[in-house]
Amino acid sequence: MDDHDLANMREFKSFVKYHGEEYGLPSMKVIRSVMKISSGIIRLTFDGIFQDRERLKNIDKETGEIK
Repeated sequence: MDDHDLANMREFKSFVKYHGEEYGLPSMKVIRSVMKISSGIIRLTFDGIFQDRERLKNIDKETGEIK
């Protein structure tokens, strides 16, 4: 998730659909059953990526200053 900047399940589902085979990912049904067990860490990962995106929105791309 982090390596591909995936910030939510919708993006992850799309990634699995288009790139799952090349990464050896099983179907979303199997992935969801595994994710239920690790939901806390997955939620934290998605949240961190989302927060990074939000912070980048507030940075002036020319000066690097926080708006």
